[in-house]
Amino acid sequence: MKNKIRNFYKLLPTIFLITLSIVVIITAIYSLRYVFLGADGIMFLADTDDLLGLISHQKSDFWHNFALRQKPIYHKNETILLAHIIGVSIAFIAGIFQLSPSVRKQSITIHRNIGYLYIISAVIGLSFGGYISFALPMVGGLLAIIPNIIGSSLGIFFILIALICLWKKQYLTHGKWMLRSYAILFTLLTLYFLIGFFALCRLPADIGYKIAHLTCLPINLIIVEIIINKKRLYAVFK
Repeated sequence: MKNKIRNFYKLLPTIFLITLSIVVIITAIYSLRYVFLGADGIMFLADTDDLLGLISHQKSDFWHNFALRQKPIYHKNETILLAHIIGVSIAFIAGIFQLSPSVRKQSITIHRNIGYLYIISAVIGLSFGGYISFALPMVGGLLAIIPNIIGSSLGIFFILIALICLWKKQYLTHGKWMLRSYAILFTLLTLYFLIGFFALCRLPADIGYKIAHLTCLPINLIIVEIIINKKRLYAVFK
């Protein structure tokens, strides 16, 4: 019995990474709908009202109005929007593979090439994401705009530090800074989770949206620092 429990605990990191990978890939594919639908992909968000209504037991047309209001603005900035979505989505998927110890240990070449793909796509996605935050503009005002600009800037800055560490052959430190940059991208998923959580708390959709934008970045930065500074947690990604 003890051996079975011990074996189960050994499998937990693998189960965690596989589950996380599936969620990340699904989220990225959902975001890539804009590639096929263009700016009209924003209308998929209108269905969010029904989902959040089921969770919160409150009727709201926030996301329907959000989609209608943003659609003409998205059409005017469609090229920039697509660059942002494609860049972030590719980096999101590439990054999850970099977290897998088996990918890194089996082939340095594959790890390096995925790393280059991650860096290029993340920088493109984050750069255009920061621009879009104030150019569209974002619903939610400064409470949504400022965290997005800070997050985009930090993500690019973390990647730059990671590259400097790689050039100095400080591989362990390089990995930590890359993990921090991925935590910035992971705010995409954290944002969705928080919006659902605040709906469960029965907050109005517009308030939940604003609070989620305000808190998703600091939450991710705190979590990634806990992972990095706790050897047992960080060992999952080593």
